[in-house]
Amino acid sequence: MDILKRNKAPFSEAIWSTLEEEAQAVFAKHLTGRKVVDFDGPHGLAFSSVNTGRVTSAKEKLGGASVGVRESLAVVELKVPFEIKESELELLMRGANAFDAEPIVKAARALCDAENSLIFDGFKKAGIGGIVESLEQKPVKVKGDDILPGVAEAVKTLANDQVEGPYALLIQPQYYAKLFSVAGNAGYPLTKKLSELLQGGEVITAPALSKGAMVMSLRGGDFEILSGMDIGMGYQKETSSGHELFLFETLTFRIKTPEAAIALEW
Repeated sequence: MDILKRNKAPFSEAIWSTLEEEAQAVFAKHLTGRKVVDFDGPHGLAFSSVNTGRVTSAKEKLGGASVGVRESLAVVELKVPFEIKESELELLMRGANAFDAEPIVKAARALCDAENSLIFDGFKKAGIGGIVESLEQKPVKVKGDDILPGVAEAVKTLANDQVEGPYALLIQPQYYAKLFSVAGNAGYPLTKKLSELLQGGEVITAPALSKGAMVMSLRGGDFEILSGMDIGMGYQKETSSGHELFLFETLTFRIKTPEAAIALEW
């Protein structure tokens, strides 16, 4: 059975496409983690775990044999429901160019927040570690509002540890303004200087980041999303005023090289 159950929806594929376009616009902007980590998949809905190659020794024995338990990363399911009113669907059926997309936008943003949280903070119940807690490098202290020396030091530290670029600067929104508050360095000149320091990499606002900022290598092979079923939109049920739909995906996250990122702190 199709887990998205779209065939139960009383509307056409054309309307599905319109709804999905609204969600995709949110994903393109707010799936921050996907901008800086590798993406492997999708491997299908039955994909349920990832072998880590590690073995934990158990205290108990079976007969005269010692026991080793193989470790794996569990795949988690993320699901966010939302409702589209019948009146809004009727607008689309009549060919309207605009409708109330707020429920889709809110649901899509919630899914982005969940995926970003998995990547940066992990999910202990599934044995998934996040980038922030895995950091092995000593944080770089930023003095005042001038972030350039801190970025330069972070890049130098990574390069000295054989972590090649290009690099990305991820920064919380409240600190983003600091980038352009340095006297004489506002606007394009500062953007150009950062691009040079990051070896062509990007500056990315990251609301999910629990630390002030982070410099990460974009060389690939260090951090990885493993996708079972990539984000899809499905049909749940009819409601008293419309239809309940949902966004759904399955994934896990693996850290291969924790030294490929370094935090900046104020």
